[in-house]
Amino acid sequence: MNHSQRMWQRKGARKRTIIAVASMYVSCLFYFLFQGGKTSVMLLAMATVLLVYWGVVLVGGIRSVRGTRMLGDGSGVFFPANSQLYVNIRVTVPGWLPIPYLVVRDELCRFGSSCNTMESAVALGAGRSAAVTYRTPSLARGYYEFAPAICSSKDLFGLFEQCRSLNAPSAFYVMPTVIPIPRWTHAERQVGHGVHAASSVRHHRESSQQNGVREYVYGDKLSRIHWNATAKTGMLKTRQFDPESQSPIIVVLDCRSLSYEGNKTVADEKFEAAVSTMASLVQYGAQCQRPTYVAAIGERLNWWTADQAKPEIAVFRQWMSTVQLESSEEQEQLLAALTEHALMLHGASLAFISGHASSDVLIYTRTLSKLGCSGSFIHVKEEVSAPHNERSQSLIRLLASQRLHYISLSQVQDLPKLLGGGAA
Repeated sequence: MNHSQRMWQRKGARKRTIIAVASMYVSCLFYFLFQGGKTSVMLLAMATVLLVYWGVVLVGGIRSVRGTRMLGDGSGVFFPANSQLYVNIRVTVPGWLPIPYLVVRDELCRFGSSCNTMESAVALGAGRSAAVTYRTPSLARGYYEFAPAICSSKDLFGLFEQCRSLNAPSAFYVMPTVIPIPRWTHAERQVGHGVHAASSVRHHRESSQQNGVREYVYGDKLSRIHWNATAKTGMLKTRQFDPESQSPIIVVLDCRSLSYEGNKTVADEKFEAAVSTMASLVQYGAQCQRPTYVAAIGERLNWWTADQAKPEIAVFRQWMSTVQLESSEEQEQLLAALTEHALMLHGASLAFISGHASSDVLIYTRTLSKLGCSGSFIHVKEEVSAPHNERSQSLIRLLASQRLHYISLSQVQDLPKLLGGGAA
């Protein structure tokens, strides 16, 4: 039952209650007018007191309720996948009228659709305030926002219910699952070494371009000592060189709904695995300090440069949290736009992520291969098919001719092993 249906139900119940109360009061009034006596006076007085009380409840009550909502420790709006967050709602009801209890109903929506509802009854404490704390279930990747909290209460007799909405807007993002990737074999071969990703962060080769001097560190070669600077300062100084530029990484995410077969649930699960794969590769690029570019093929081409596609950039994190499947029929325009951007990245390591390996997907890999890109084609599937069947072998040979290693992925946890880095 949605919010509007509940409101109509409450309005109908209130109308019936008002009719019943009015009938009772009119009966007491007629009894007093036509019968008289102490009993009729007592009944009319009681009915009048009750009528005044109910009128005060309807006019006052929780009409001016106010409150706040705090999510977690209130320090941020980005949370990792599968987070269970604590929500604290503090409500204050100004006034003096006794309120037996207060029912607080809170609704959490994901991409505009309700995904979790909490309802709790609390009693007002000192200062006519109350607090409700609850924990959400594990949250999947997405954009979440809270609908206005509904506060309701009844009079002491439970006849009249009063509802008010508490507008305390709160929104947050849940990031995709990120799997640590220790190494990506086919990307590391392209830059001329196959060392572990952690080692590549610590030991970058340097160019011959000097960019300054620094303090001498034990182990520096004698040939690197800057004698003029040493003589001027009286302390050993060493020449500092620019690090050798790393070859870029291009991560292409296929966001077209036609590329993910199956019913909506299956297609969404495949796409979530694809987004997690993309996020994991972006994190890998950041760890290796290699410029990483992200392209999302959907209704249009979303292109993120190396300065934009970083895990710490808020706009990019929002996009990773909210990207969804899209319909697209403009393949020629998408291919032209992707080619235009990739022309400047000749020889980049490529990770193409899709839920399909049809001709309309492979045309992108063929074009990028002609631009000198090589790496891995990650095929997100519901089940991993046997690699020895004829169709799979044909696809593997075709991708190999484009310098792409075929990877069949059904569980995102298997990604590190499939990329050549062992178990996660």
